[in-house]
This record gives sequence, C-alpha cells and structure tokens, in this order.
Amino acid sequence: MPKELYELVKLRALILNGCSFCTDMHSHDAMEMGMSIAKLFAVAAYNDSPLFTDAGRAVHRRRARCPAADRCGDPA
Repeated sequence: MPKELYELVKLRALILNGCSFCTDMHSHDAMEMGMSIAKLFAVAAYNDSPLFTDAGRAVHRRRARCPAADRCGDPA
C-alpha cells in the first residue's frame, strides 16, 4: 500500500475512534510528508471526494468494515 494511502487510512481510523491526540499527531505527520491539507480534510468524506481514487476508496471502505478498527493507532 502506498505510504500516503496508509497514512490516510490510519487517520480515518483515528477519527472514527475519537482519539484526538493521535488524530492531531498523525495529521501533522502527514503534512510533514507533503500531504495536502485539502486531502487531510477530505478524508472524512473520502467516498464522495474527487481527491481519492477508486482504489483508495476501496481501501477506506475495507478498513471501515475491519473489526480491528476499534484499536487506537492500529490501521490494520
């Protein structure tokens, strides 16, 4: 999985888990690696955003169905 997609999936999981500390930390990490702020904001609506490819949406959907999604910081 490309590093950018991995970071976005991880960030989405942290948002869903409600972990504000980890969400803040990993969003800053993503910006430092060059990810656009627009893409970080769009992760909340990845399914409708033109910033995500079909493959990226599929990974996000699969992650949303994963039972491990309840573990903070574990992008599975």
